Amino acid sequence: MILRFKIGLWLSVALWLALWGVPLAIGLAWGAAFDDSVYTTFRHASDLAEGGGQALLGAPLYVLALWLTARLGISLLQIGLILSGLGWGAAATAIYSAGRAMRRPAAALVAALLVAFNPAVVATLGSEISWAVAWAWVAVTAAAKKRWRFQTGALALMLLAHLDWITLTAAALLLIVRWAARRRFPLWSTLLLAIVGLGWGLAVDWVSVSFAAAEALATTLALFLIGLGIGWIVEWADARSIFHLARPALMMSAALVVGLPLGMAQAAWLWQRYQFRPVARQALEQQAGAWLRAHTDPAATVFASERVGYLADRTAIPWAGSEGEMEKLVSLLQELSQEPPEYCVSFRSIPWDRVMRTSWFQDGYEPVQVFESPYTGASPLTIWKYRWRAFDAGERQPLNVRLPEGATLAGYKYWPARVQPGGAVYVTLFLRTAQPVVEPFRTVVRLISPADGVGWAQRETHISRSTTLTEWWQAEPVIVERFVLTPTVTIPVGAYRLEVSAARSDAESFLPIYQDGDTASLDKITLGYVIVPWRGEMERANPVNANLGGQINLLGFEAADSLSPGTEFDVTLYWEAQQPPEGDHIVFVHLLDDEGRVAASHDGPPMNGRYPTGAWLPGEVVPDTHHLALDPDVPEGTYRLQAGMYVWPSLERLPVGDGEGVGAVTLQTLMVSENH
Repeated sequence: MILRFKIGLWLSVALWLALWGVPLAIGLAWGAAFDDSVYTTFRHASDLAEGGGQALLGAPLYVLALWLTARLGISLLQIGLILSGLGWGAAATAIYSAGRAMRRPAAALVAALLVAFNPAVVATLGSEISWAVAWAWVAVTAAAKKRWRFQTGALALMLLAHLDWITLTAAALLLIVRWAARRRFPLWSTLLLAIVGLGWGLAVDWVSVSFAAAEALATTLALFLIGLGIGWIVEWADARSIFHLARPALMMSAALVVGLPLGMAQAAWLWQRYQFRPVARQALEQQAGAWLRAHTDPAATVFASERVGYLADRTAIPWAGSEGEMEKLVSLLQELSQEPPEYCVSFRSIPWDRVMRTSWFQDGYEPVQVFESPYTGASPLTIWKYRWRAFDAGERQPLNVRLPEGATLAGYKYWPARVQPGGAVYVTLFLRTAQPVVEPFRTVVRLISPADGVGWAQRETHISRSTTLTEWWQAEPVIVERFVLTPTVTIPVGAYRLEVSAARSDAESFLPIYQDGDTASLDKITLGYVIVPWRGEMERANPVNANLGGQINLLGFEAADSLSPGTEFDVTLYWEAQQPPEGDHIVFVHLLDDEGRVAASHDGPPMNGRYPTGAWLPGEVVPDTHHLALDPDVPEGTYRLQAGMYVWPSLERLPVGDGEGVGAVTLQTLMVSENH
């Protein structure tokens, strides 16, 4: 009796060591090669430790456990590895208890041992999935023992361990089974789980579907069914006395016959997967994370895996770089082309090769650090830094212009607003489409003189609408088109309209476009003005310093102080805007006699229309020359030279100074005589 007790005790100890020790040993041997989603959880725990907001998200119990260890200064990588391994030990133990509660000891033993060697141990390392599985099987055990309150608590803990639609569905199914068994709807349990599950999901605004959770639950259920099958075989063989063995020995033999090959197959699968050296890639990513942490600004953004972002402690735009994320890559590139991250971390893969062959990447990034390892096919791991480009300058402005083929010009930006002759203007257009474009068209950007409509620079493109990755024109993407306009060195001083038009690839005429829902078609729209500023001196100018309308200063003027009848003469005014003027104004220059009659005059936009006031920028001096002519019969005498501005078409003059004047500035008096 004593010997049998000792053997049973040792077998029990060996079983529990296997159930808890094997998953933990597998995890520690495999190493911290976690899935990207695990690092999202780690970041939530770190944020919570630093006083972050809604950092618990879908795994509150697990994040709280990580948070406690983070406060103690323990590495989240190590504690995550240990916690997930222990979770699978708990899951194996719970399955064993469920089988025994169902009076299926053979099924319990085989299923528990198979779960301990389960490849899902590796697939879910570092995550809370194992604990969700463990609590699910605890709930099954409670149902088998008809301990319904205990089942409700286990289901609540399952949802708090990992909240998504899979665990919510599992909880609902177990409640339905309970309803069928008791023939009474579990109202209070349902309300409690609804509060815990859906209530928490609404609180954090995050309930999704986890394929890892679905796979883990399905795998353990399949292994449990295998155990039940073994138990049924044992009972069938024992009833027919096929094997002359006692039932315990028959159960053990059947478990070995079925379970050992499965266990060996799973161990072989793990070993085969380990040959791909996930730990070696992890080592490269740790090196990349350490480099980024040491050499970049804490506010820098990184386009890389969640793992690298976590290890670098930098804001990450996550992308795993796998073949299964090609659709996600298309939408990501649309965003990245508008707001390029400061760093990218690439590795050897077909998707990353496609990214690096796009013009967006080739034009914008240069390698700054490379990490290599002979033990992983992902080598080399390269860190790329974004090069500042002139296209990055300027502020994006919204726009709503309907282009051909259902496309929309949704925004634009350009830089600089002032350009010297021979300089470059960098224009970026943001286009959107709600449907694939069948007939391609050209987008044309021009610099046009507002005085005579002469074009001084033009560029057109449709190259950006296709890349080596895929067709860009799909539903709802944003297409980024960039242009470089280079005016000639002979371009005069003035303000030039930056215009956008659309044309067919094989036609010169422009296609109709529509702005802000208008039904009247246009052939072009104006984005703004580009200024070619005056850089001369006012050495000979007479100072004035008069303010018109609180917007514009008349700094000075140049004019003759005496004239002969019939003389043609020029008056040059020097203007400067205090703030961007409201609209385009007309300048007048009048020569008046003593009774206020006009002897000579000229009205017109500044610089004969080449520099309209609506394009003036504060701080820019605008030289504005007006040509006047005296009638040959004009009487001799003293005349007053006046200047000012008025609004077209109302002819209302801009007030001078405090607004109490007549809206004109007297520049000087001059003498008209034959002797001049």
